[in-house]
Amino acid sequence: MTLQKLRRWLGFPLEDRYRVHTEQDIVQSSLRPGIFSALLILAFQAVMMVLSLLRKGGPFASLRRQGYWWLYVTLFSVTLLFLLLIVFLMRRRRPCLDTFFLPLQTFYTAFLCLWGTCVTLLDQFGGNSLSVFTYVTLSAAALTVLQPWQSALIFTGNCLFLNLLLPYTPAGPDNFYSNAVNSCFVTLGAFFISLWFYRSKVSSCYAKIIIEQQNADIRSMNVQLDQMAHTDELTGMKNRRSLAVGRPMERNAARLRHDGGHRFFQAVQRHIRPSCR
Repeated sequence: MTLQKLRRWLGFPLEDRYRVHTEQDIVQSSLRPGIFSALLILAFQAVMMVLSLLRKGGPFASLRRQGYWWLYVTLFSVTLLFLLLIVFLMRRRRPCLDTFFLPLQTFYTAFLCLWGTCVTLLDQFGGNSLSVFTYVTLSAAALTVLQPWQSALIFTGNCLFLNLLLPYTPAGPDNFYSNAVNSCFVTLGAFFISLWFYRSKVSSCYAKIIIEQQNADIRSMNVQLDQMAHTDELTGMKNRRSLAVGRPMERNAARLRHDGGHRFFQAVQRHIRPSCR
């Protein structure tokens, strides 16, 4: 029982019969923000590459600049590939998008966090802080939909990778304790942000499913009640209520036919009367 609760807490929290419908709703709600975020990253990386080219000495003046340049180019290329794959999936049938979008988004989020860590390590050679690691990790947690086990694996692994390499930077040994505390705090915050967003998405989709099921049940019950109200339970034939409802409708139809025929003969009479005189 404990393992099952832990599995649901780290994975999909509902019953498996709700998984497909819930993931489809998550894909539809995450598609537009994901595309917008990728376009924003493309624009930002393009600006950074242009600024690197315009900088005195260019992007290859030093090893540190080369590192930044290739990181910008790599993120731009991977983001462009991510967008092209999304467009390809959108042009295919919907099951393809529902099946591959979330794993593709998870892979891109892991790459984005790793990219932020690499930029942070390069920043340490200039004496900078963990700012890039912080905003990239928190942005990834807020803008993507990850299951708890995925967010724990990505953010924790990224934090461990950063702290394993920070001591080898020039300012790393002196700032190891503060960097470790700050990075762990950011990782913990990112995990709970991602957990909150994921649970909110799942709860919203679950409420939508329940409302749709209740509406379908109400419509079915209304049909059954209407059939029971107008049909004899023993014989299955129409009862007095059905005949009482049907007679006014038949009388109205007959009255309409009678009025239409009367107007037709009046029109014929108006056309024939002048010729008879």
